[in-house]
Amino acid sequence: MEDTAPDNTRTIITSGTAFSGYGLQFKYQSSPSPLTYLAVDKVHKVTMPTIKIGDAEVTAMDSPNRSKEFIATIQDNGEVTVQGFYAPGNASQIALQALADFTPHVYEVVLPNALGTYTFTAILLEWNLGTHEITKAAEFTAKLKISSGLIAFA
Repeated sequence: MEDTAPDNTRTIITSGTAFSGYGLQFKYQSSPSPLTYLAVDKVHKVTMPTIKIGDAEVTAMDSPNRSKEFIATIQDNGEVTVQGFYAPGNASQIALQALADFTPHVYEVVLPNALGTYTFTAILLEWNLGTHEITKAAEFTAKLKISSGLIAFA
């Protein structure tokens, strides 16, 4: 979008058009009954999934216009990546790491300013404590593969 405003003015983006991730929370289900979610501390980035539809070629000798034909097959709901500042001994980070147990678990991404919540079932595939550098804060990365159904948005 081209900015045509004079240099001494700025555009304020109003609710409903865009938002910052400040205040977003990444949570894991800590108890099914009563249903309880706990936030993971020190998260600074959540990358939402790319949902892809698979396809299969069904081109035959009588396909029209000598063109390939395809049908949709199954949906891959993608991966969610969570990045944060690693805090050794932090109970929420230790609990998240413990969910790398070969079992699907329920997670939530709660958008800021009551904009909504994404809820999904996923398998924690990766837990990475990254590279520790002298000039940067230590980080963790968790990669979750959505294992069933679409992400529910409420």
